[in-house]
Amino acid sequence: MMKRRLYLVTLIPLLGAQALFAQEDAKLIELSLEELMHVTVNTASKENEAIGNAAAVINTISREEISRFGANTLAEVLERSTSLLMTGSHMYGQNVASLRGDLATHIDNHVLFLLNGRPVREGMFGGLNYSLYSAFPLAMIDKIEVIRGPGSVLYGSNAYSGVINIITRKSGEAGTTTRIAAKGGTYNSQGVEASHFWNSGDLKLNGGMQFFHTDGWHFQGVDERGVDNSAPWGNGNLALFANGQYRELNVDFLWTSTEQTHWGALPVWVGNQATQMDKLFFNVGWDHRFTDHWRLNVNGTYNTFNNHLLLPTSVDGAPPQWLPNSQLSRDGLFEATHFFEYGSWKLLFGSSVNVMSGTELTRYGSRIANTEIADFIQPWYSLYTQVDYQVSDALKLTAGGQAIKTRQEAWGAVPRAGVIYHFNRESGVKVLYGEAFRAPFQFENNIDVPGVLIGNASIRPETVGTLDLQAFYHGAHHQLALTYFNSLQSELIGRIPTPDGITNTFTNKGELSIQGVELEGKLAWDDWFLTSSATYQSNRTDGGVDNYTTIPNVMAKLGLSYKITSQFTAGVFNSFFTHYHDVQNHFPNASFTTQYVNPPPKSFDLMTLKLDFDLGAYIGGNRPLKTTLYAYNLLDEKIYQPEFNRGRINSIPAKQGRSFYFGFEYAF
Repeated sequence: MMKRRLYLVTLIPLLGAQALFAQEDAKLIELSLEELMHVTVNTASKENEAIGNAAAVINTISREEISRFGANTLAEVLERSTSLLMTGSHMYGQNVASLRGDLATHIDNHVLFLLNGRPVREGMFGGLNYSLYSAFPLAMIDKIEVIRGPGSVLYGSNAYSGVINIITRKSGEAGTTTRIAAKGGTYNSQGVEASHFWNSGDLKLNGGMQFFHTDGWHFQGVDERGVDNSAPWGNGNLALFANGQYRELNVDFLWTSTEQTHWGALPVWVGNQATQMDKLFFNVGWDHRFTDHWRLNVNGTYNTFNNHLLLPTSVDGAPPQWLPNSQLSRDGLFEATHFFEYGSWKLLFGSSVNVMSGTELTRYGSRIANTEIADFIQPWYSLYTQVDYQVSDALKLTAGGQAIKTRQEAWGAVPRAGVIYHFNRESGVKVLYGEAFRAPFQFENNIDVPGVLIGNASIRPETVGTLDLQAFYHGAHHQLALTYFNSLQSELIGRIPTPDGITNTFTNKGELSIQGVELEGKLAWDDWFLTSSATYQSNRTDGGVDNYTTIPNVMAKLGLSYKITSQFTAGVFNSFFTHYHDVQNHFPNASFTTQYVNPPPKSFDLMTLKLDFDLGAYIGGNRPLKTTLYAYNLLDEKIYQPEFNRGRINSIPAKQGRSFYFGFEYAF
């Protein structure tokens, strides 16, 4: 049955393409879908270019796709992307975007999150992003670009296995547009969204907010002590976004706040534990063209991060005393990028200074003390360049590199190179090689919890080299691509015991190779839209452990949307994953024994349904009043994943069961 489903998802783009060749005059559903078939991307080279000419393996998710298939969170949208699986741990749920089978820890530090091309990165952990994935205001998204493969040459640390760039909507024609929406549903869920766009001459302003609260799905599991218990897995999310443009000046602001229940720092039942994360992003950018050949882009980016924990003084015996703990970081990044263009040559040259600082505070009554992670200030410096040479209409060559200086390391460098050849206007091939790095963060360098975990200031950055071979066909109504990738990760940062046999510390360990094949396609014809992808990956350590990351070998995804009438649209999306691998793969030669106390992870289908009906035409007026129905996990699958953070128990519940959400949208 599994193979039958995989074959269907794989063949649909190819069969659909055959039908499209016979329908040259096919009418597209919306202008946005037509634009989708002629998509340009910005992330690969920091300037707009056709996706077939971009020196990266990249796919996009448009605003139209998000609307047609629905979602409550950014995590749900991203999981529909090629080769991407959203995961997390007993403490940080839905915190990691795993690309191409890569999964190191429950810290999201192998994929770099960008907002309008600017890094959203914090210096304490380097990847606590669950607030972004849970709270980001979906109404403000114009397009999401996902690079699969290294991006450190242009973006620095964390652009290791991939880059996710959220590109927000901008004000259009002069005037004012406002949209409001409200919804409610399963688990006593309530949500409100609002957006506003204003344009007058050179000044353009837009902003939006999103609020969503749910009492939570039923989380049940046996913990490390053998206790079987359950609790509602609730969360509350609030986000504010604003953008302003005046001639060459651009300002972006984002604030997200998420509070969620969790099992705790250990997967042990000790009471209702919770985390709250506030993230603030602010960027001021100036883009000026001095001549026809020279353009300068300058940005000042400021990120703050505040992660609040409730920590028990004891996990044994009497009920715990809860101590509020705050992990704070404030990071500033100044960057200038020059773009030169002359004839067939394009040159990009840039530099940046990134200063990260932070502290950790725990309150004991009226007394505040620094704990576990000491105050820090870390400056990083980088220089980077990329050169493109258009040899002919058919052939493009690209090369580049970044030199980086962190606090611990002398100057190091990562390169990239590529060849893109077009057989004709629609089809071509890409041969790409790139390297990337992930520098250690304060948590790994300087945490100090005697008897538990000690930092190591001497660990070196993780590095990766990836080869991509892609064949693509981009027609008037469809996109098709077949990609082979092969990555070798080195100097992986992991935990090992210290001589006392009790405390762990960090060190650079061995190598991990990951390889696989990706097939993806999009079709738009008449009143139909289809998107599909299939991925096979496998990974192996230099110690001979297969499927070390535990991520499923196969992902097969299919979304189909149909505009039934001018007022009624239906969209269904299914993501199929084969089973996760045994958690012991992630802990070879461990000194402990995994307890198999929870259900084993099995293959699953994650299906969603979105129905839109526009009532505006029936109640008069020309403003759309849309009713929506969104169903998540329509097949009510019981989804478990390995407990990959500690490995003492085999699995934990991963996602909620079947749930329904009903809402209204009104624009004026």
